[in-house]
Amino acid sequence: MNFLSAVVTRKTVNGIVAEIEGTNGQSLEADITQSVIEEGQTVTLGIRPEHLHMREGGFTSTVELTENLGGVAYLYTRLAGGQEVVIERRGERALHARESVQVWADSKDVMVFSKQGKRLR
Repeated sequence: MNFLSAVVTRKTVNGIVAEIEGTNGQSLEADITQSVIEEGQTVTLGIRPEHLHMREGGFTSTVELTENLGGVAYLYTRLAGGQEVVIERRGERALHARESVQVWADSKDVMVFSKQGKRLR
């Protein structure tokens, strides 16, 4: 599981938008019905490697290492601010160290935790 420190920038009808620390303003959405979350609140976003996808408009991360395991590969990447992000890829072209990738997750696949570690979604 990837755990990314983020700050809630706004609430939406279905959840929140949170700016990921160390990404120069890039953010992810998370479906969450908890009304206790407020704008400006620091949260931790939890995303499984298999739920991260490469897509234009996502947050930018740099590949440090690719671990090829036959039909699956794990990319160990790092955000500009230093947070590590692991991405699972199946049947896609190999990526190499120092390549920049744009990463995205569907809002339904993003877990949200309080600063104290309590799961909010």
